[in-house]
Amino acid sequence: MGDIARALGQPEGTVKSRLFRSRNLLKEGMKMAREFGPKSYKPEEVRFVSSGGQISGLPWSAVERMLPKNILLEVSNNPSTAEELSVAVGVAMPYMEEEIAALVDAGLLKQVGNRYITNFFIESRDLQVAIRNELILMTRDWAERYNTIMDKSIPIYRTGCFVPENMTNGELKWLMALELLDQLVHGCKGHTHDFPVKHKHPEDSWGFIGYEGEGIEEEWFVGQTGSMMETGTQFWSYQIGKWDMWNRAATWNSPAIKLIGELISEDRSVNTLTPTEKEIFDRRNPYTFSIGEDGRVIPNIITFRREEKGAIRAKIAELPEYTALQEAAQTVFDRMVALLRREGHAILEEQLPYCASSTMWKVRGILLDAMVDKGILEIPAEPAISTVAMELIVK
Repeated sequence: MGDIARALGQPEGTVKSRLFRSRNLLKEGMKMAREFGPKSYKPEEVRFVSSGGQISGLPWSAVERMLPKNILLEVSNNPSTAEELSVAVGVAMPYMEEEIAALVDAGLLKQVGNRYITNFFIESRDLQVAIRNELILMTRDWAERYNTIMDKSIPIYRTGCFVPENMTNGELKWLMALELLDQLVHGCKGHTHDFPVKHKHPEDSWGFIGYEGEGIEEEWFVGQTGSMMETGTQFWSYQIGKWDMWNRAATWNSPAIKLIGELISEDRSVNTLTPTEKEIFDRRNPYTFSIGEDGRVIPNIITFRREEKGAIRAKIAELPEYTALQEAAQTVFDRMVALLRREGHAILEEQLPYCASSTMWKVRGILLDAMVDKGILEIPAEPAISTVAMELIVK
């Protein structure tokens, strides 16, 4: 002690008191490390998928940081008090209470007594694996059954809407397969797009689901993005991760979509464009449209007039193979509800139809994968700029 005091040029009493305080601080820190849960030093990953309108910026603005994500993970199917959350996540109570209040206000946490629970479903890693295995098992023969229906539906598409002349049947089937699955899922009893949670912002209509872990199933995930114009024009693109067809719609912009829809609907020539319209038109995606000798726009993607799409679906539903496939889809849907119910807290019971409907979209990637393996679908020569699995709907 004397040597330390002389080296520091301090009295021995000062050195003793500082060592005493340092030991106490170290002891308290070690105690806190023992008391706090693993998320305090090893935060977990969770990813989310949303649907519907998000005018207010919610729910995404509430889950941008790691702390709210781990709070939501901790109380998923695990109602917890603020004190329990404080220990589990390793955040002092005043800060935890503030985070909880923000998540409750966003509609992502629900208070039940003095406990909190997620107000939406977060699938655990184990449940995600179980769902994937069940979907693969239950849809293992769908590729051939789909192909039978699609072969019979090719003339319905080619005579019922605009299909580019240079699009092969193998390319056409990308959209046909995904549209057929959407039709089957919409036909399932219990299916819904409506998220049964009242939103604070009156114009919001979003739904939300979480998935524990990072990168699980990403390769075969198939999403959908697009735009709906007030003029009635719609553009939709399926986002396909496995074959580099995820960001193909990024080069689209709403003004160009709106203008192209008007040109097609009104049978206008590009020679009639005003200077402002020409500026918008020049910003279009160059791979999706060409211009004919008469100045008319020629789509390089499948294009429907609104009434045509409903008529095509009605004709496909009349095919004898369709009824059996719809029954198979209903069986899968009911099984997804059962799996979700087995893991979900009773408070989320009313969300099971929405969650099962969202889970059914996982069949998209499984189905496409099987169809490519069997040679039913042709992978485009340049996937990143291809127009397969895209559609335009005009008046």
